[in-house]
Amino acid sequence: MKRGFEWCVVGLLGGSLVAGAAPALPPPILPITPTNPTPPPPALPTPPREDRPVITLDGRQPSASARLQAGQSALLRIEGNPTTGYEWMLATENPAGRIHVQAQEGESDPTPDRVGRPHYVRFILTALHTGTVDLRFVYARRWEKDKPVREINLHVEIQP
Repeated sequence: MKRGFEWCVVGLLGGSLVAGAAPALPPPILPITPTNPTPPPPALPTPPREDRPVITLDGRQPSASARLQAGQSALLRIEGNPTTGYEWMLATENPAGRIHVQAQEGESDPTPDRVGRPHYVRFILTALHTGTVDLRFVYARRWEKDKPVREINLHVEIQP
């Protein structure tokens, strides 16, 4: 008699365990294929090839020099990090009328997932008259122009 009772208890417990251990599974998730898939984002434009000389500075050297012909333009690129609030600015008030300096939109490494990628501030330098001119660029916050953390003095010789 004892043996039959054990099987009965095991059968009851086993049945309840099996019923409790096997919850209903959710329906399978099927991939949804949109009827109008979104197009991939457009590729980043390739920067135009510069026919003018390019002067690239890493922002750590205190001075540099360049030589231009009167009437010639050059692209000046200075490495910086705009996410810190600091930016490169021209601090020379009047570059003696010998050169025109125009700030342009910066450029970054086009790799979108790269953290800390370099960013370059761009200036177009156009030589107007022969002679020499010293340009001072400061790396500062706009509200702290008088407290630059770095500066570069660029000596430009303009030839006829």
